[in-house]
Amino acid sequence: MIISGGSGNDQTPPVGIYRSASRLESFMRGCNVAMSIGNGSRLPTLVDALERANRGGDQTILKNIIERAADPRDFLAAPDKLQTVIDYPNARLAYDGLELQRVGQQVRLGTPGRSSSGSTPS
Repeated sequence: MIISGGSGNDQTPPVGIYRSASRLESFMRGCNVAMSIGNGSRLPTLVDALERANRGGDQTILKNIIERAADPRDFLAAPDKLQTVIDYPNARLAYDGLELQRVGQQVRLGTPGRSSSGSTPS
């Protein structure tokens, strides 16, 4: 949901920003994951690409996908959605001892308790 912005037919308010098929392909290419929607549907194709990336086991690619989904530059037109996009995965990442954190102008995946400056609290 945070990557795709939900289904085009779903009346539920999206967690993230809606990304069209071409924008999803571009997003995933930017994360070094091949994805081509072609005549398929956006969401099943995205899920397949994410599952392939996960099976590949490259943690750097998975980290990059998570961080890019919350890139503040993508939310300049909808800044109110950025915190929701950070909070939504954080509720799930907490079980793995991880969280998305604001570090300066960026959002990074790290361990809980790190301050926004990137240093650990005393």
